Amino acid sequence: MTHRVLCALVATAALAVARPAAAQAHDVGDWSILGAETVKPGSDVIYGAFGWPDASFGFTHGMNPNFDLGFRFSLVYGVENTTTSQFGIAAAMPLRWAFGRPGNVHLLFHFDPGLRLYTYDPTPFGFQFPVGLNLEFLTRAPFKFGLGADFNMSLFVTGGREPEFVFGPLFGPFLEYHVDRQLAIGFDTRFGAIIDAASSPSETVTRFGFRAQLLLAYRL
Repeated sequence: MTHRVLCALVATAALAVARPAAAQAHDVGDWSILGAETVKPGSDVIYGAFGWPDASFGFTHGMNPNFDLGFRFSLVYGVENTTTSQFGIAAAMPLRWAFGRPGNVHLLFHFDPGLRLYTYDPTPFGFQFPVGLNLEFLTRAPFKFGLGADFNMSLFVTGGREPEFVFGPLFGPFLEYHVDRQLAIGFDTRFGAIIDAASSPSETVTRFGFRAQLLLAYRL
């Protein structure tokens, strides 16, 4: 009888330990910053993205199962995702909606309104309102892989040739790996064209644009 009671106690303790561990394993990879899954309701994530064209620091809060929002501050050294180097600062409020999972793909739409300026003389100051779509292909939960399509738009209202509209499509793959339920690392890329539109077609300039950044994110 004593032996049976002891076995029952051991089995109960093992189940008590295994259930939280299984729940924690299930939570690994159930959110993303680069991918197509929003931060869970009530959860907060802080992150940094480092590379070209800027170093960014952000905060994201989950509002409901399919929507999150946040704030991102950037130290910019690549003008509008081009290879032209000039220091600037930018602030944005990323808004993200996960709106569908057709087949083996997760979809997320994002809109990142904000402000930006560069340290030219005179100083170009303007508004940014890029939009984009992320397609994340289903893989094992901790590992995320997909493609992003962004359409960047900025309207500068000061700077000597105002108003000046800069826009362009960028496309590229992303990778995100969740070390555990709190920590994620990743690599984000986009490539395309940046078009600096002017009042005269002869003054319009098209340049190569790209983004290549390492990500470090932590769920609080």
